[in-house]
Amino acid sequence: MTGGPGYSVNTSKPKRHEHMKVEIMKRMPIILVVICAGLAFASATLAVTPGPQRPGKTETITGRVSEVGVDAQTIVVIWKKAGMTLDTASARMKGYRTMSDIKPGDKVMVKYAMREGRAYAKVITKRKSATGTSSSSSHSFRRR
Repeated sequence: MTGGPGYSVNTSKPKRHEHMKVEIMKRMPIILVVICAGLAFASATLAVTPGPQRPGKTETITGRVSEVGVDAQTIVVIWKKAGMTLDTASARMKGYRTMSDIKPGDKVMVKYAMREGRAYAKVITKRKSATGTSSSSSHSFRRR
């Protein structure tokens, strides 16, 4: 049967896959809500937080010292654009003789552990500054 010149009218039954397309389209809003909820949950669980999440596990950070509290036995290290306060009462020093040798601006590597919501430094190691020299007055000599 034709509907005029160049037109044809389809009088056959709809195909099975067309019926399935309609069912999927009816359920599409529910599917989208489930996918969005899953993505929101996944992004919340994958959020990165500074510092370790397991108490007692030794972690390492490298950064610049911004504050030194000799009396309080603490240092603040700038790491990932945030300051981290570390208790240095029982820390071993590498490259420093005493706590008072640590100066703001020094680059340090600190091994620490979290206990009771506080970071306790285990080892504080002096690192070379960006210019390639350490901030102390150490000299290096070459043989000729």
